Amino acid sequence: MMSWDDTFSQVLSAVSWVILVVALPITLLAIYGLYFFIRADHVAPVYVINLLISDMVQISANPISLMKKDVYLLYYLSLMASVWFMVCIAAERYIMIAYPVFYRNMQTIKRALRVSVAVWVGATIALIIFEVVEGADDYRGVVFLLPFPLLTVFLLGSWRVLSKSRSVSPEQHRQVMGTLVLVLCIYVLLFLPFIVSSYLYFELKLKNQASVFYFHLFSEVLMSLNPMLDPILYVFMRRDAKDILWAFPCFHQFQKCRKPLETQPTNDTAETLVTLS
Repeated sequence: MMSWDDTFSQVLSAVSWVILVVALPITLLAIYGLYFFIRADHVAPVYVINLLISDMVQISANPISLMKKDVYLLYYLSLMASVWFMVCIAAERYIMIAYPVFYRNMQTIKRALRVSVAVWVGATIALIIFEVVEGADDYRGVVFLLPFPLLTVFLLGSWRVLSKSRSVSPEQHRQVMGTLVLVLCIYVLLFLPFIVSSYLYFELKLKNQASVFYFHLFSEVLMSLNPMLDPILYVFMRRDAKDILWAFPCFHQFQKCRKPLETQPTNDTAETLVTLS
């Protein structure tokens, strides 16, 4: 009869390899599309790209993290970076709506890149402190729980501003609220159960209780699905749903090939025009 640890490892290993095969190509395509969408006045794709990069680290490290501690630390680093890049995305959307003048003057690609580097460096420093400093593990949950009130404030603040604004187009309203709702839902549905179960499982040492064990296993499986949902943010970065494919240069070439065929009259059409003349 398999122990709980064996069951835990086998289930997570199977889920992780499936996610690796399915989510990795989708994430790479989303990063590729967002790269061509970055403009001087639109810096949100920089944060989304970094979020997807953290997803790629999570996807790659997750199948091996169960066997090697060093790889698990890399997996844990990707989770910390993910939650804070979600905060960056929500903050950027909120500032764009609530403080448009400040947004136009201050939000640049260079500034977004600096913030992204700061997030990665901060997550790395926090991870080192948790591993080296005795007793620092007690504050590990703060790193994951602090984004919750921030994401909630940015969502409610944006909704309040948009409900009073008459100058915001329906497309932009959909973009902003869709992005914020999706980010908050990903956090609440995937990260929050993982945070609570990890506290019960590791900090309170309740891993021998069946209910805590299955809850933690379920939360780990949910966390593994996170890279499947983050690429959806790419859709909300586009102004129009029809504009999604235009980020890919290969689609431009396809359209150029189609246009001459679409504009050239067929033989039947040409004969009809001759007859009418």
